[in-house]
Amino acid sequence: SSVREALITLESQGLLNRGNNGTYVTADFSEIIEESLKLQILLSDAKYEDIQRTRVMLERELIQLATTKRTEEHLKNLKECIEQMDKAIELEDKDLFIEADIAFHNEIAVAADNSVLLFLYNTISHLIFKIQTTVAYAYDENVVNVSQNFHKAIYQALVDKDLEMAKKQLVDHLNDVENRINKLNEMEKIAREQLQNLE
Repeated sequence: SSVREALITLESQGLLNRGNNGTYVTADFSEIIEESLKLQILLSDAKYEDIQRTRVMLERELIQLATTKRTEEHLKNLKECIEQMDKAIELEDKDLFIEADIAFHNEIAVAADNSVLLFLYNTISHLIFKIQTTVAYAYDENVVNVSQNFHKAIYQALVDKDLEMAKKQLVDHLNDVENRINKLNEMEKIAREQLQNLE
């Protein structure tokens, strides 16, 4: 009975498939584990600041590894992301820009060639980009231009294998995003207070 209960639990978590032909381990359950960790972060009511700090720590390490491990294929993919973002700016298509932005940062994580760090990055990245989407739509067009300048500088540092410049541009980029979100939150707080004063 203990084994039966364990199998039921593992099946409910998506780690096992049970059928008439027997019980099998799910072919690829890394995504299921990632989703489980994401859910734990959300349910723990984690602060955005904590998630952002974790992202900075992870991406700083990822770009350090990517600077030395990146291949020509990685650089090609990063360049395509930048070209896609340039196109998005020209078309004033923020959805396209965000999609390419996510792909750009993910490619850096892949280029680092560290499966554990990539797993951790994937766990929190969708939470971060969901918040950043708000920033992209709440601010004027300048936000995507500033972000794109950082992306191009990061790309060039990776091309040159300039570790210090790559880390500096990345951290400056992430700090800029965080500052914009903090300002946005402050603006919303002021607006709420003003509305309350009118009541």
